[in-house]
Amino acid sequence: MSAGAKDNRGWIVVFSGMLVNTFIGILYSWSVFAGYLRMDYGFSATEAQIPYMIACGVFALMMIPGGRAQDKLGPTVVITAGGICTGIGFIGSSFVMTMTGLAIFFGVIFGTAMGLVYTSATPAAVKWFGPEKRGLISGLVVAGFGGASIYTAPLAEALIVNFGVEQAFLYLGIGFCIVTVIVAQLIKNPPPGYVPPTTGTPPPEAKADDKKETRKVRADYRPSEMVKTPQFFGLWFMFCFASLAGLLIIGHLASIAIEQAGSQLGFLLVAILGLFNAGGRVAAGIISDKIGRINTMLLVFGLQLVNFL
Repeated sequence: MSAGAKDNRGWIVVFSGMLVNTFIGILYSWSVFAGYLRMDYGFSATEAQIPYMIACGVFALMMIPGGRAQDKLGPTVVITAGGICTGIGFIGSSFVMTMTGLAIFFGVIFGTAMGLVYTSATPAAVKWFGPEKRGLISGLVVAGFGGASIYTAPLAEALIVNFGVEQAFLYLGIGFCIVTVIVAQLIKNPPPGYVPPTTGTPPPEAKADDKKETRKVRADYRPSEMVKTPQFFGLWFMFCFASLAGLLIIGHLASIAIEQAGSQLGFLLVAILGLFNAGGRVAAGIISDKIGRINTMLLVFGLQLVNFL
């Protein structure tokens, strides 16, 4: 395979990963479903959020086995399994419109699908590129997840209005399952021995690592060793609390539009948030390639603090 063909294959993996992330990113449009569950099915505000809450928790937990499965089986197999779980989760939800049924099918099964897909798409993509592009590549792939509500919120709204909540779940499940399984076949790791082309200047952390490399031999940590380091806990807690703040808002966004903005077009607010969610992921990736990952995190967390205050 020529260098040009390998470069093209890398970009195919990137945009395929972005695409499958747009399907699981319908999580960010849950507030649209929650509104109709309260109006049409008599769910309380708390009951309508329980499937979303469970999906977020299972999503986080399944990232660990999902990542390990990706290492052993490859991204194609794991994302295909995620597509099938997406279909089961949504189609099952369409037949059991109770809090318990949605907690199982949307919360547990679709939450599992998100963990499998999300943890497999990005690692496959970044392996095709050098360190100076890893922020950009990661940002592009996960932008699909963040930007999903740009189309899923209006789509879910239209399906629910025209066909009802049950049929909306059914149609979305069938469509997402079929397309995810097809696109998964394009997402593969580079062949053994592949060396990604390197151009430009690596981020500050990469340059610092290169200097350390000349002084000592470095090795990857095993998971049991990694969880004993202070860096792991620092990153984990930062990601946990930064994500928690956003997810709390996203799950209630349509309701916030009604109660605080006096608008019945809550799904449009969800879509607008998705647009900037996606754009912010790409921008943060590009910035991190220029000023480093740590400086970028400080910048992002600082903006979040100002926003919530």
